Amino acid sequence: MVTLDLKYREGSSDILLNSSDSLKITELSGIARYILRGDSPVIPLISAELGLTLNSPINRATVAEMCSALHLGPDEWLLLFNKTDTKNLDTRVRNAAGSYPFALVDVSHRNVGFRFHGEQVVDALCSGCPQNLEIDFFPIGKCTRTVYAKVEICLWRRDEYDFVLETSRSSVPYLLGYLAQETSPITGNSQTFNDL
Repeated sequence: MVTLDLKYREGSSDILLNSSDSLKITELSGIARYILRGDSPVIPLISAELGLTLNSPINRATVAEMCSALHLGPDEWLLLFNKTDTKNLDTRVRNAAGSYPFALVDVSHRNVGFRFHGEQVVDALCSGCPQNLEIDFFPIGKCTRTVYAKVEICLWRRDEYDFVLETSRSSVPYLLGYLAQETSPITGNSQTFNDL
């Protein structure tokens, strides 16, 4: 199975979180994010152009060499690309779609993503997320829209102890502040939300 090479770096936000061997949180960098909307006639054409299967069940992610696709609704996908792979993407998708209606919107400026990984990742995420994240209920490859500390997020489980969390850029200070407070027993950081 080919996996998308998501590049990670330490967070560039003003709030820095301590990490531990059992929980690491890093900001995703070099990722272009697009929302794709379209119905059944156009999706197979776009799938073929991108070399990606977009007909997975809703709330499942598909990973290909150049893109990961998170199927969020009946006609909606969040596409994650390495920024270097998006040259002429709009033109390629438009040509593949022909006269069929679709929407492809670059939301890279609006969203930011974080990778959560380590043996205590489920405990950290459950501190603010109402989803049951046990592996039997939220298996590898599942993705969904949900909330973390009242902030709308998109959550994707890449492996048993590896998640990607996407959210709006404007929510990051609040989300990271809450996260710093809730994960302090795991990371050994005594920082509280009011300290930020």
